[in-house]
Amino acid sequence: MKKILLTLTSVLFCAITFAQSVPQGINYQAVARDTLGNEITNQSLNIRFTIQKQIFIGSYLNQYQENHSVTTNDFGLFSVVIGQGISSMGILGNINWSSAHALKVEIDNGNGYIDMGVVPFMSVPFSFKAESAVTADNANPYDEIQNLSISGDTLFISSGNSIVLPSLTQTYSIGDVVHGGIVFWVSDSGKRGLVAARFDQHTLSDWYSAPDYISNPSYYDWFGAEFRDWRLPTKSELNEMYLTLYPQGIGDFYNGYYWSSTEISDVMAYDVLFNLGSATPIQGYKTIPRRVRAVRAFP
Repeated sequence: MKKILLTLTSVLFCAITFAQSVPQGINYQAVARDTLGNEITNQSLNIRFTIQKQIFIGSYLNQYQENHSVTTNDFGLFSVVIGQGISSMGILGNINWSSAHALKVEIDNGNGYIDMGVVPFMSVPFSFKAESAVTADNANPYDEIQNLSISGDTLFISSGNSIVLPSLTQTYSIGDVVHGGIVFWVSDSGKRGLVAARFDQHTLSDWYSAPDYISNPSYYDWFGAEFRDWRLPTKSELNEMYLTLYPQGIGDFYNGYYWSSTEISDVMAYDVLFNLGSATPIQGYKTIPRRVRAVRAFP
């Protein structure tokens, strides 16, 4: 099977005015070529896009991911709208574009995904946030705001304009990377939930020492270290992590035992075994070394 190369044709952001409805998508076109540079024409491909936030130079954190099934045309060209595929992580409209982001592209022609590299976004898709901005048609930049009022999730300004408050309207889904970790449970409203730290805080900790690791920012990445209300999960919460994250390979969980906060006695507590069958609570002595994964609630 010929290896696929990807030649980027264009990445276009939607340009709109404040008064229009906001298309939550990024137009993307590319040409698929083989190793000899020939266009791969009229062939079905699976494309996976991952939008990543730059942590520091050369290091990125996945924030959104989706898949597309496409068929190239007579010239090897295919076109998609990022935001209209099948999402496997995050919500495109929830991305905070104030920091640097990049686009990772992977292609599967039947033999598994091939990493085509990471391309930085050279401009900010500010139009995604236009629906949260003040309607500009009649706005005067020199007007002084005299009165503000809030009704539901909307902030009303004296001039008749309004702003939808993102902090009140934002909802979350399983797998979103927010609030220091990975969402593994959300309320019916989608506005409240629980996140698990992105990595284990320790690999061989007794039950008594677990809180020390959990409360120490040095045992988190920069994303988790911003919060200090992390705690040891209950056995039920560990089971929830297993059901929602572990089978999908999200969260870098180990196939083994994790400590829960659920006690049995002064010397025993439940540790939970993650394996391919289920998350099984085991009664263990608190002196036994187990892995530790912290959780916290949001908002």
